[in-house]
Amino acid sequence: RGALNGGRAIAAYQPIVDLASGRVVSVEALLRLRDDDGSIIAASEVFSALLDPELSRRVSRVMLDHVVADGPAILALFGPETRIGINLSDADLRRGTFVQHLIDVIDDSPLAPANISIEVTETMLLDASGHLHQSLAMLDDCGFTICLDDFGTGFSGLSHLRRLPVDGVKIDRTFVSDILHDSDDRALTRAIIGMAQSLGIVVIAEGIETADQADMVCRAGGRFGQGYLFGRPVPMSELAEMQRRAMRTI
Repeated sequence: RGALNGGRAIAAYQPIVDLASGRVVSVEALLRLRDDDGSIIAASEVFSALLDPELSRRVSRVMLDHVVADGPAILALFGPETRIGINLSDADLRRGTFVQHLIDVIDDSPLAPANISIEVTETMLLDASGHLHQSLAMLDDCGFTICLDDFGTGFSGLSHLRRLPVDGVKIDRTFVSDILHDSDDRALTRAIIGMAQSLGIVVIAEGIETADQADMVCRAGGRFGQGYLFGRPVPMSELAEMQRRAMRTI
C-alpha cells in the first residue's frame, strides 16, 4: 500500500519472441514496487499481500494505467500487432465492474483490444465460478486475447481448452527447466504443443534460459518463447536495447 500510495509502483516488460527469428511479438507487463531507498522489492515478498482482493484490484488498476501510458511506444517499437500481456487475478474477474473498467479504459485509449492479452493462471480455472467464465467470455467478445499461464501444472487438460475462449497457453517453466535432461518433460512439452496446436491455440514456452533449451523447444514444435535468454523484465526506457539483445540470441 505504501508503494502504491507513494507512486513507487513501476511497470516492467518482458519479451516473448519468435524462436526462429528472435523478433519480439509481445511483451508481458509486470508490476514492480520500489522500497523507500529506491531498491526493487522482490515479488515474493509482496505476493501474499495480493491475496487481499481489494489490494489486488488496486494493483491491477495501476498496472492497467501503466500499460495504457506505455502502449503506444511499445507498438511503435515492435509493430502495431504487438500484444501486451496483463495478468488478472481471480478477484479481478469475479468483479464485473473491473472487467467493464478494463474494457472502457482500452476503448478510450490508443490501444485496441487485440493489443491486450489477458493472462490467467490455469489453476484459477479449476475452481472457476460462472462469473469468471462470463468475464472471460465478455473479454473474448470484445476482442481481447485470453492466455492460460503456468499451463501443465493444474491438470485441466483439454476440458478447459475446449470450453473456454482460450487463444494461447504458456507452458510452465518447470517443464522447460529440465527439458534437456528429463525425457518425461520433453514428452510432456511435445504433447502440450501438439494438443494446443491441434486446437488452433498459440503455445509459448516460459522460463527459457539457454540457447539449448530454446533449440529443444523448437524441435518439439514450439514457435514462441519467453525467459531470461531473451531478456529480463525491464522498464519502458530499456525496451529498445532489450529487443537488440533478443535478436542476438538467435
